[in-house]
Amino acid sequence: MNPQLRPIAELLGAERIQYRIPLFQRNYAWEKKRVDLFLKYACELADARPSNETNFIGFMVTEPASNGGDLQIRKYNVIDGQQRLTTFSLILIASRKIADEQVALITKACEAPSLTAGKRSALEDLAEFYREQIKELGHKYLENRWDQSDLFVDKLKFVPQSVNRDTFKKIYTQEDLSGVTDEDTLKVAYLTIVKELRSHLQTEGRIVAKEKFLSFIAAMQSLKVVQLELTSSDDPQKIFETINDRGKPLSPVDLIRNQVFKDEDEAVSFHRDYWEPVERNFHALSGALAVEDATQAAEPILYDYVRCLLMRNGDYLEKKRVHHFFRENYNSSTEKLSFLRSLKALCSKYVSLTHPDSPLVNRTLPASLLKEIRRLQSLDFQAANPLLLRFLEDDVDNRQLESAIRLLESYFIRRSICGDKVQLLPKIFIKLCKEYNDNFPAGMDVHEWLKGELLNDRDLEPKDQTYKYPTDTDVLRSLRTTNLYDKNTSVTKYLLLRLNEHKMGNEYPGEVADCTIEHVMPQTLSESWVTYLNLPRNDLKVMHEEHIGLIGNLALTKVNPSLGNKLFAEKKPLLAMSPYILTNALGNTPSNEWKKEDIQSRTEVLGALTLVIFPDLKTEEENIA
Repeated sequence: MNPQLRPIAELLGAERIQYRIPLFQRNYAWEKKRVDLFLKYACELADARPSNETNFIGFMVTEPASNGGDLQIRKYNVIDGQQRLTTFSLILIASRKIADEQVALITKACEAPSLTAGKRSALEDLAEFYREQIKELGHKYLENRWDQSDLFVDKLKFVPQSVNRDTFKKIYTQEDLSGVTDEDTLKVAYLTIVKELRSHLQTEGRIVAKEKFLSFIAAMQSLKVVQLELTSSDDPQKIFETINDRGKPLSPVDLIRNQVFKDEDEAVSFHRDYWEPVERNFHALSGALAVEDATQAAEPILYDYVRCLLMRNGDYLEKKRVHHFFRENYNSSTEKLSFLRSLKALCSKYVSLTHPDSPLVNRTLPASLLKEIRRLQSLDFQAANPLLLRFLEDDVDNRQLESAIRLLESYFIRRSICGDKVQLLPKIFIKLCKEYNDNFPAGMDVHEWLKGELLNDRDLEPKDQTYKYPTDTDVLRSLRTTNLYDKNTSVTKYLLLRLNEHKMGNEYPGEVADCTIEHVMPQTLSESWVTYLNLPRNDLKVMHEEHIGLIGNLALTKVNPSLGNKLFAEKKPLLAMSPYILTNALGNTPSNEWKKEDIQSRTEVLGALTLVIFPDLKTEEENIA
């Protein structure tokens, strides 16, 4: 490497040169605030008196690139510095636009009949100055004027990442940007620059003196970078990662993209045919979710997909290790192509698992299967996704898949009730992935296979049990003694919803977010409750602590604030109006009593119902016997 401190305008101002952003680079990512700071710095330099200060704005690392047979143009890949170089180019394009607006404004002013010959001549000279500036900015910094290619990108001195090129072309040619999404970072940056530059130059309906315009251009020309040009012995990918570790951190998706597209010869086809369609799908998914920044929101979703895709083969990967694993295992073109083909082929199936209501969902999946998937999503049960993705990849029969998902739902609920460590589930399901990949008998029902794996594990000694599918005895014991509300409120709410759903004949009673959990015996006992329960203080405290979070004392409601700490007899009329059938039944009970015996009795009833909805693995075999 040969580092040199050079004005960025000098790099772009060289003859027959082109700087390109390679595909392994991140997309343009500067947000409005960062663009504002960059432009503000240039404006402050323009307003200040000339000085000998070095206006250093960062690094720019380049490497010679294939010229594609064009011997007239020297082409370079920008390994680091693309955010600054892109912003710099956008500012030059905005300056050219303002110069064009000045020509139109001056031309109109020259049409005034009252204008003296001297003033008209001065204005015409000023208009000619701006015409020359338009040519100067275009020919010197933005395009190679001698290039004879018909392709737009071949004429440019700066070529952005392919994802940004359509927007960049519209900006460069001053086309209407209304068709470009408002989340497009390039569009946001350009419109911000135009607005702020107009404000700085005070162009609103005014003619700008050439000195003010030239002082801004001079300020831009004074901005310097340390350019490092790599040689054939340098690894551009490693340098890219190292430098970005000290600046804006690379996103996990950037690191994967970095590895996939580091080989220039195959990068274009890999990106066009596989990566770009998938990335576009996830941007569309984020847009459908109505998030504030769809582009940024898409990255973690895409990264989770890549992680799930890699783990479906039986390798557990911590999130921070995904790109390291990819680098170690996907180096050859064949390996990367295999990965990209799977990435594209399984995209809609993965979205079916994570966003079953999205328009991107695989429409060949029946509504009954999507309903089962939606239940797992409500539980935030992502640990099973690698295994389920394998099932979908193998086009497992939908009825088998529905049965397998119901089994997984039962597995998760039972483990949650019994306090078995849910954090172990990701590694458990990766073991199941590996077992499925290595030893699944051809033609076997996946539901029966999964049940067999969990049953075999339960027959082992407790210390050797990996999967631990809790028995009916385990579940009832926990329901009788465990404060479910404190243990996991979201799972408890889901359990109550499913119990209500079952009693209502599988009519889904509503979303988890639409309801709250009411403690029939309140969490804080009022004086009325203390008097009603009529127990010694210590006995009252023990009874309250042991029963307050039991499922028998919990009910779904949409009027929680109205219920407050009222006695049970006072709550009953409100509970009787509930749309949730189990809560409604509480309100219609003949008795006004609600003591520990009543809580225990309802716990037994709901416990028995829980075992029906989320059955034990051996229920079928035991019933047959």
